[in-house]
Parts: sequence; structure tokens; C-alpha cells
Amino acid sequence: MDEQRRKDLERIAKLRLMDDDFLSVCMENNIKGAQLIIRIILDDDSIVVKRVETQKEYKNLSEHSFCFDVYAEDANGRHIEAEVQRKNDGAVPERAACHSGVLDANSIPKNEKDYRKKAETFTIFITEHDILKGNQPIYHVSRVIEELDNKPFGDKSHIIYVNGAYNGDASTPLARLVHDLFCTEPDDMHYKELAERARYFKKDSKGVEAMCEIWEEVRSEGIAEGMAAGRAEGRSEDIKSLMQTTGWAIEKVMEALKIPKEEWEKYKATVQE
Repeated sequence: MDEQRRKDLERIAKLRLMDDDFLSVCMENNIKGAQLIIRIILDDDSIVVKRVETQKEYKNLSEHSFCFDVYAEDANGRHIEAEVQRKNDGAVPERAACHSGVLDANSIPKNEKDYRKKAETFTIFITEHDILKGNQPIYHVSRVIEELDNKPFGDKSHIIYVNGAYNGDASTPLARLVHDLFCTEPDDMHYKELAERARYFKKDSKGVEAMCEIWEEVRSEGIAEGMAAGRAEGRSEDIKSLMQTTGWAIEKVMEALKIPKEEWEKYKATVQE
């Protein structure tokens, strides 16, 4: 066994569903697993999930990308996004609000002018730490009208934080779910809907091989991105040097170097830093 393979197997053994890449792999086309998580967090056993996607990407008007770990739609047309956050910076309220806004914007049927037909949306952050610092197992965030005794605003948008650091009653469905999300051993999980897929990717030879292939692809992409970044950095230095030597404007230098015009803004930003 080569050294890289040994390291990959060690990493697989330590994986938890709280690791976003592993959660995405385990939830891919896993309607039963996603439905279990959503039913427990929303405290509604009647929810029927109809569609699940992982690593679903959206862009807002400023072209900022938002990638959802798990995206689902239920039989009542509700749009639900769930993601795990191990770092505090990734779970700040401002980021949750941005995710909720993107989810809202994409919950209206195409070409629909009646905004009352916006779907009800739920943005769920499952966090490693108690981000909101209230020592509660779960936090529900919704807009209210302050001048009307905090009457619900009725925008059909909800943000939910699940506190992975809560150490209260361990017998509740939510506590058992959190245990499973943090568990590295599938045989110790409470819910078979989660354990079966985790066991496949951690212990079945085909599943383990699939995980190793995913990591190999990630490493290859990282090497390619690093090489591209190196080429870009070198080209920026060429631009700076030629500008100093000739006194030309940056546009004339890039034209002389035959840099495609669609890349000019990128190099302007790096050269002027």
C-alpha cells in the first residue's frame, strides 16, 4: 500500500457527516436520509421529500456564488437548504441571511409576477459550536413586525440553527441526530437512514474506492489550479516589468503580450494591488 493510499484510508476512518464533503456524498440522491434530517429538524414527521441535490450552486445579482451542501424540495413545494458548519466564520448571521435570500429568490416560479406564490423556504445551519450562544439545542429565526407586538411578518422565510455543542437531554430525536452527524463509526449511529450510506463509503470496498477517487480528483484539481495561479502570477510580473521599461499604459502592454481582452480586468486587479 502506497503512502497516499494509507493517508486516504486514515482520513476516511475519521470522516463524519459534519464534514461537508462527506455529507454531500452521503446525501446524493439519498431521499430517505435527507427526509430524516429535515423531519427531525423541522419537527414534522409528515414531510415527504420529493427531490434532493447536493452541492447545488446559485449566484446572486453580483455574481457571488452560494453552494448548498444539501438542497431539497418537499411534496408541499417547500424549498429547504441544509449545510454543516464547523467554523464559526461560516455560520455568522449575515451569511445565513445571504443564503436565505438566495434560496428565496430562486423559490419563485420562472416568469411568475405574483410574489405571493413564493415558496416557503428553510435555511438550516448545523453548527459545530453554539454560534448564537444561548445554550439551546435549536434556534428558529423569523422576521417579525416590532411595532405590532412582534407579529410574524409572514414572508415564508425561515432560518434555523442546530447547535452541535448542546449537551442537554441526549434522548430526543434531535440529540440523536446530532450524535449521528458527529459519529465516525456507522455501527454506533442511531438512524439507519444515515448509517447505511456512511457505512458504504467508510467500510464497503466499492464505497471506499469511490471516496479515494473523489480525493484524487480534488488533488488533481488543486494541482491544476495551483499551476494556473502560478502562470497568472508570472504573467502579472511580466506586465509590471514591461510597464516600467516602456512607460506604456497597462492596456497597451497587455495588447503587446497578446493577453485575451476577457482577462484584462483580472490582470489589472493583480498588477494594481
